[in-house]
Amino acid sequence: QMVFDDGTELILASVKGTTVLFLLTFGGFYLAQQRILTKDGTKFCSQLILYLLLPCLLFSSLLESLSNLNLSELLIFPISAIFHLVIASFLAFTSLTFISKYISTISPDLYAASMIAIVFNNANQLPILLTNALCNYYIELNNGSDCLQPATGYTSLMLIIWSTICWSIGMPYLVNSGRYIHVIETRDNIHHIHAPDNEQDVMETPESVVGTRELRENSTLNESASVWNGIWRGLVNPPSVAIFVAVLLSEIPRIPEFFVDENAPLRVLLDAQNLMGTCTLSVSSLIVGGNLYFAYEKGFQEMNRSHVLVILNVAIVRLLLIPVFGLSFYLCLKSIGWTPPSIETDKIKLLSILIQFPMPSANNLVAMAELAGHSQSMVSKMLFVQYLVLPFILTCFTTFILSLL
Repeated sequence: QMVFDDGTELILASVKGTTVLFLLTFGGFYLAQQRILTKDGTKFCSQLILYLLLPCLLFSSLLESLSNLNLSELLIFPISAIFHLVIASFLAFTSLTFISKYISTISPDLYAASMIAIVFNNANQLPILLTNALCNYYIELNNGSDCLQPATGYTSLMLIIWSTICWSIGMPYLVNSGRYIHVIETRDNIHHIHAPDNEQDVMETPESVVGTRELRENSTLNESASVWNGIWRGLVNPPSVAIFVAVLLSEIPRIPEFFVDENAPLRVLLDAQNLMGTCTLSVSSLIVGGNLYFAYEKGFQEMNRSHVLVILNVAIVRLLLIPVFGLSFYLCLKSIGWTPPSIETDKIKLLSILIQFPMPSANNLVAMAELAGHSQSMVSKMLFVQYLVLPFILTCFTTFILSLL
């Protein structure tokens, strides 16, 4: 048996962990290239995950993970999710505003799609799969044992925040950016009315400005309704319901004993859900690979300067700046002793939080763009470029995160 020093062991564990992710993703890419996995097939698999596989995985993992923990110990996960969103929103707004003001004009629909791509990361499939793979390859992390259940349980407590904000704020913002006519001031102070990318710019007239204002005023109630519908959609869906029910049952005395204990009378229900839930991560990876192939198949023709700048900006901010800011902030908190003791003594908890920072954009961005009716092609290209450079970047950040544990 070969013996490695700590640094080499960390690097090997990170390389092996990320290799698992990209082999599964490449499988989806290959199936799509062979026309075995079609666009309709990815949609069917996504529905299967949403309504059956993911709820089973979340419920079974959460109930087992939380049965021995106090609810107060778990507040760090939704708090960290909110902090992540704040950092990402600030960096997204700053970078896109700088580009649109000093380098190249960005259309409102593309600006909104880029904001969503930067702010919302892959908060479920990739971090859970990577954490579980790292547990298998890095013995000191969890004594070499499987950690799928705790990783899924902790991640789901952050996922509920991301999901709610994504559908209540992100989705209405994306829809409205493509629905309205936008007035843009160009560098030479000549005003134009800018429509979505599939329409042409027309010169501004007094009548058109009045029409724009009336459209915005009359849409206020619709925007409010969209926000409430988004909140409802983020909270009342099968995965979210599974999370809420699992948390509720874990806090009721004696109830977890009927499910969690090895000889518990209802243990068979949890085992069945575990069996179905374990398929979630593999199927999700195949879907990601298939969507990447569909983006590759469309090609990168008919792209102008602003398109290229925005795609590169999304990749740089999402994969480099956000993890640098997030991990630096954690190190500052740790140096002054402000990190909760519960995450410093539990490596899986800390890893579940920190591994979110270097994740790429969320998988459901393409579906959101399709619902919004614009930017589907650009969002697909943003994801494709990120996954091209992700293996190296994710391996580097994963190695650094493991050194912090």
